[in-house]
Amino acid sequence: TAEVGVVAHGATIINGNVTVERYIPKELRNYRDLGASVANAGSVFANWQESGAAGSNVNYGFFITGTAAKGSPYQQGNIFNPASGLDYTTAGAPSMYTYTGTTWPAVTSTKALSLNPFQGYRAIVRGARNFNMGTNPNTMPTATTVRTTGKLVTGDVTITTAGTTVTDNSAYNSSFALTSGSSAYSLIANPYACPVQWSKILAHSSIYNTYWYLDPTYQDPSTGYQRYITVQYSGGVTIVTPNPNGGSSADASFDYIQSGQAIMVNNYGNATPSISFREADKTTGATNNDVFGQTVTSLMSIELYKNNSLADAAVANFNNSFTKAIGIEDAGKMLNSGENISITESNSDLSIDGLPTPSVNDVVPVRLGQLTANTTYQLKADISNFNTAGLQAYVRDNMLNTEVAAGTLISFTPTSVDIQSYKDRFSIVFKQSKVVVPVVTVKGSISIFPNPVTAKSFKVQTSNIAAGKYNVVMVNSFGQEVMSTPITHVEGSSTETITMSKALTSGVYTLVLKSAEGKAVYQTELLAK
Repeated sequence: TAEVGVVAHGATIINGNVTVERYIPKELRNYRDLGASVANAGSVFANWQESGAAGSNVNYGFFITGTAAKGSPYQQGNIFNPASGLDYTTAGAPSMYTYTGTTWPAVTSTKALSLNPFQGYRAIVRGARNFNMGTNPNTMPTATTVRTTGKLVTGDVTITTAGTTVTDNSAYNSSFALTSGSSAYSLIANPYACPVQWSKILAHSSIYNTYWYLDPTYQDPSTGYQRYITVQYSGGVTIVTPNPNGGSSADASFDYIQSGQAIMVNNYGNATPSISFREADKTTGATNNDVFGQTVTSLMSIELYKNNSLADAAVANFNNSFTKAIGIEDAGKMLNSGENISITESNSDLSIDGLPTPSVNDVVPVRLGQLTANTTYQLKADISNFNTAGLQAYVRDNMLNTEVAAGTLISFTPTSVDIQSYKDRFSIVFKQSKVVVPVVTVKGSISIFPNPVTAKSFKVQTSNIAAGKYNVVMVNSFGQEVMSTPITHVEGSSTETITMSKALTSGVYTLVLKSAEGKAVYQTELLAK
């Protein structure tokens, strides 16, 4: 989502090379139309194929195929053809193409093909270069980040049927041109490391007011075919059909062409068409990364139950393209006659709050309304669709200053005395997830008595364990440490009494015995009731 905004004509903002990264989420194994975003990048092989690097720790680039190999090259370590740079497959089918206006020539050498920042390229993205291509998966086994290193393109860019010219830097001029012909198509790329606005581009270009892009989020279940998304700016409105997000056909978010995105354009009866990208066409804060594949939904439903029946709910929808300001991703709260729950943002009560991906210590305020005294309620933050790695959500009681892990059902009964305290009493807070150290295989064992645990204390019985200092660590089902206490163990077998500050919430826990070096030596399950 990084962007280089408007650069004054003649200005130099960066000396040297820049690496522009394009994240492509784990989704369908589909073709994507891509652009380089920088000039003088060199070969496809050196950039998008990571110079041939492959293996479980290579989380960048993607495989580009077109050369057959006999046997099992992946087991032999021969990933790519050293002459062409193309990655081996058993069949040798090509996976990257350029466009001539009438045909799609396959790329036959990624070492010989230099990336052009004004040209679009069509390629199958199977994932990063970190899995066995011999398995030929139907879906992406991993997400990937496609990197391109070169000089930032700055200044105004004009593409005609004669070639491409760049103001302020004629060294970037190129022979890449629009296809000749009154109804011809061309596959071009956004040359900047920043979104550009299509409606602004049209104001100083002589080309059709429509662009098309290949939808990476759709695949016909019977044929595997993809579809084109058509975007037209007409009469002051951006029309998209079909809308891949399932929304209205009038959708202004598609007025922006993303960094690294390639699009199809048409001359539409113009024998001498031109399209001009100007610095003033850049628009920061207009990211729409779904054009490269939709990220996994990450949302949290905050639910209010009355006598164990769902009374109302509000949703926090997390996406890096959202902000904490009120916008189109937010939905206001329409008050019920009975109980209400909402998320508070900028003094507004929302049923759906579109928020940026949370960070440690972020807070989502929850508001309750029209509760009835002496009635039992339950509050739950449903995290079954919350997919933010490294974070754990908690429900905080702001009055009691206590926290419980999200997903826990919290029961409360307001009285006529304290009912007003529940209006802004709860919030969702985020903390770093705890990671359990892998177990070391050694002799000996541990067990718990009683199990299930029903009180604030229990006993840990050890058998044939070496003498030393250990920590007894309790981990809940979310991977969080909920308790840690040190013990000194004498050689052999013993019984240690563990006393907790409060009783455990019902559920399944893992008890881990950690050595002084921090290694988890033994673990067992504990059930709390």
